[in-house]
Amino acid sequence: MDQEIKSLELNITQLSAITGAHRQTIASRLKGVKTSGGNGSNLKIYRLVDILTAMMTMPAVTGENGPNKMKPSDRRAWFQSEMTRIELEKEMRTLIPASEVLSVYAVMAKTVVKTLEILPDLLERDAALPPDALEMTQKIIDQLREDLASMTYQACADAINGDDDDNGDEGQEEEQE
Repeated sequence: MDQEIKSLELNITQLSAITGAHRQTIASRLKGVKTSGGNGSNLKIYRLVDILTAMMTMPAVTGENGPNKMKPSDRRAWFQSEMTRIELEKEMRTLIPASEVLSVYAVMAKTVVKTLEILPDLLERDAALPPDALEMTQKIIDQLREDLASMTYQACADAINGDDDDNGDEGQEEEQE
């Protein structure tokens, strides 16, 4: 099987289908890689070993290779492409403005809180729950509402400040107490 993998040959279109990257992007990254077949101009076939070797030796896109290190014309083109990508994602609704997410979440939270507020009355009327159980239910609901309010406030503050660091440390701190 190792020999089969080593002898595997792919063209640009196949690599594009596998990786999801655009064919031009793949072609530009494989510019210096030796072809193992094809007709040379239209169809270029590369050995998987050569592709992986080339990809491993390429520098990663970091702060060193980012837009701040580009020539001004390249940087302008990059920022224009990013703005176009963002507009397209907004249009396709894969990127939703934070204000819209917050407003939808607020409506949902209000609905949940409203339901929680009437739950003890429903349990008393429809389930004939004894007063002790109603008092316990009310305490649990009050604690849940406080937790929901504090988590909502923190999530909104994080969203407004652009803080994406959600690693669950808060839950670990509560477990330790």
